[in-house]
Amino acid sequence: MALMSMNVYGLLLADLTPGARVVEELGEAQRSSAIILPYREASRDPGLPVGWETTGDAVATRFAERLKARLLVLVKDVDGVLNPQGRLVEEVEASRLEGVGCIDPVAPRIIREAGLRCFIVNGLVEGRLREALKGGRPLGTLIKPG
Repeated sequence: MALMSMNVYGLLLADLTPGARVVEELGEAQRSSAIILPYREASRDPGLPVGWETTGDAVATRFAERLKARLLVLVKDVDGVLNPQGRLVEEVEASRLEGVGCIDPVAPRIIREAGLRCFIVNGLVEGRLREALKGGRPLGTLIKPG
């Protein structure tokens, strides 16, 4: 059900984005930006466990691995990973995130195994996503594969 909900959200996002290109196969997204409806690809991917612990974080991380991306940017409603005192952690190894609530419990394992770098930015703050996509370093957390 969660994956089907992601498809519905993708269609809604496409409806709100003029000129958006919607695809259901990862191969169609390799040459240019696209909104990927994840149900078909994710439901037949043995690298993604079936269950509610597999959220959009794990799906995006797995797709980034399969697309051989160098960097994955996860857009959240927080500035990034916070330490127990509530301060932003600017860099952290994926192995330290297993069981921490900022991203789902499956994504850190995929990040680690794939050797992928992942950046968490707050999508509610204008300009942060743009800066990350341009290779900058906005306020956020860089998750390293270690």
